[in-house]
Amino acid sequence: MIQKEVTRRPLQAMAQNRYVPEIINLLQSLIDLYNIEKHTRRRQEMRTNVVIDDALMESALKVSGLKTKKDAIEEGLKLLVQVHNQKEIRKFRGKLKWSGNLDEMRLDK
Repeated sequence: MIQKEVTRRPLQAMAQNRYVPEIINLLQSLIDLYNIEKHTRRRQEMRTNVVIDDALMESALKVSGLKTKKDAIEEGLKLLVQVHNQKEIRKFRGKLKWSGNLDEMRLDK
């Protein structure tokens, strides 16, 4: 009988505060699920379609020893970011002082 009342008159039942605790629990469960999903997916992936020169891709796979196109693309992107970040060090050119003897340091090896 209660179930029929909920399906026939949900707004009236809510207005009488009969099902507010259940609704609050449901909303809290949804929030918890969202937070679990948000905090457990550490790495976001992006699906992208790209047209790549087949010969270039084949060469990249051959010289790198990588097995998949995805791996080759990710490696290339990492290299691009690394090179870009290395440009930051150029601002220190001629501004840092260093003391030491390179000849002695090389003999340590």
